[in-house]
Amino acid sequence: IEIIYGETYNGYYASGTYTEVLTSALGCDSIANLTLTVNPNTITAATCASDSIIMTFAGVEPFTVVYSEDIDLPNTFGTGGYPITLISPNIYQAKVPVKNLSISSATITDDNKIKNTTLFAITVNPTPTIEFPQIVDPCDGGDILVTLSGVPPFTVEYNVSESGKAFVPASKLGLGSIFGEGGYPLTKTGSNTYSAIIPSGSAKILTFEKISIEDGNGCVGK
Repeated sequence: IEIIYGETYNGYYASGTYTEVLTSALGCDSIANLTLTVNPNTITAATCASDSIIMTFAGVEPFTVVYSEDIDLPNTFGTGGYPITLISPNIYQAKVPVKNLSISSATITDDNKIKNTTLFAITVNPTPTIEFPQIVDPCDGGDILVTLSGVPPFTVEYNVSESGKAFVPASKLGLGSIFGEGGYPLTKTGSNTYSAIIPSGSAKILTFEKISIEDGNGCVGK
């Protein structure tokens, strides 16, 4: 019998040979031998750097984790370490921050010294960014040149101040929030960088306050 790490079979979660004595309704005994193989599980995801992934553990806590590459993730899960949640007998899960996850595998050892392997196939999408000019002077033409990075289209929330007055949402000045398809045209300037021009039409000096940006992958930045 083969299972994936993080699963159980008849209550067993570790590779090995198990013997059970079975008793029929008539009181007759028989012996059943079970050979169990636990194969590595694979965590596959395309996610944002600000998100989390779910790691699964099988056995007796605490669990010690050794990663294939040096990375800033917890090495102890469970008792005395990173919190885990019991989801079924001897099976636990933990929500782990992705950051810039760049590992291929991890060796997980439980408190009974039983080792298993988790494989990672994680694509971490970049956090989008947008940069506005410090100031836009109508005497210089008034157009607003912005630079963006990430995967288009972009939805941007930002505020604008006219001639030093209080910041107001850009929409109140007739400025759009979509960059790319359905919004301001983008010019590609690099592998994942772009520029766009917002015609302001304002006769006043403008300054900007960026709040958030969401790109086509659903990743959010500031």
